[in-house]
Parts: sequence; structure tokens; C-alpha cells
Amino acid sequence: MRKKTALAMALLPNPKALFLDEPFEAIDPVTGKTLRDLLRMLANRGATIFLTSHILSIVEQLATQIVLIQQGRIVWDSSAQGMPDNLEQLYFDRVESAPAGTPAWLGSARS
Repeated sequence: MRKKTALAMALLPNPKALFLDEPFEAIDPVTGKTLRDLLRMLANRGATIFLTSHILSIVEQLATQIVLIQQGRIVWDSSAQGMPDNLEQLYFDRVESAPAGTPAWLGSARS
């Protein structure tokens, strides 16, 4: 509820720019769809929305420009290179390696 209230308060002055840090984290599917629709509407009205997210599928759905950052440095920018065909693969190529095998924190499988 706090996340929804904070977003509502940020939207009250009808901002020209909106900064959102992980807005889709820990929200239900209905709220997620409502938020996606709201962000599209704001962008169509001319608002600039800066969005950080680790949910790459949402980034692909919403973004018109993507910047990948690693340790505070831009490692890829769509304004110079165009929108990616496969954002997940690009992320693993430029930001961090894809995990190989079973993650250690999962433990070993027992028969």
C-alpha cells in the first residue's frame, strides 16, 4: 500500500519527469497492469519516465530507450545502438555472466 500511496503522491502535481526505482517489485498482477497502463499514458502525454528495474520483460514492454549500467558506468545505450533484439542476452553479455549449472545456494539434488 505504501508503494501505491507514494506513486499517487508523485503523480499529483502532473510531473513532466518521473523517477521510479523498481516500481514493479512486490506488487500484484492487477496493480502491475494498472501501473504499466498508467506509465504508457503519462509517456504519451509527454512525460519523461526514468525507470530502474531488474525485471527485463517489463523494461522491454515499456522502454523507448534503454541504458545498461554496471558499477556506475554505462555499458550499453540504445540511443547510440538502437533497441536490442534480446535484452536478456544483452544484459548477460554486457553486465554480468549468466549462471552456469545449478546455483550453489540451491544445494545438491538427493536421490
